[in-house]
Amino acid sequence: SVVFAAPSLFDAAALMHPLIPFEPVVKGSLAGRRILVTAGRRDPICPPNLTARLEAYLRADGADVTVEWHDG
Repeated sequence: SVVFAAPSLFDAAALMHPLIPFEPVVKGSLAGRRILVTAGRRDPICPPNLTARLEAYLRADGADVTVEWHDG
């Protein structure tokens, strides 16, 4: 994702049901970047545990993360 490769290009990003089954490497810092993640509680492609792991990773790198869950 470009957000990880060049975070300085973005003030904010929306990640809709992101499936990132690896630990991303951020080239720079996500500090101060607003990131919206949408996720489904019963998503068969991107299960909630992967979304939670991505959220924790983004927060640890300084991003201001909002996760919007729905029942799908």
